[in-house]
Amino acid sequence: MADCNDSFDTLYAAVAAAGLGETLSGGEFTVFAPTDDAFDALFTALGVTPDEFLARSDLANILLTMFYLERLTRQQLHP
Repeated sequence: MADCNDSFDTLYAAVAAAGLGETLSGGEFTVFAPTDDAFDALFTALGVTPDEFLARSDLANILLTMFYLERLTRQQLHP
């Protein structure tokens, strides 16, 4: 997840909280990642704080739905 910018701080925090940092540190994959603004909207919709969300026991499973275990190009996504 090296090619990110400041709009993904919550995603980085979630990956760390879920213990997925090492798992996701190697290899090539595509991430369909929500921005910080999208996470904030989710927290509001769920009525939870970021800390409550990051403490979920199923956080790793939620996050892994955002990862595709191959690198996809723009052409593959938008033929």
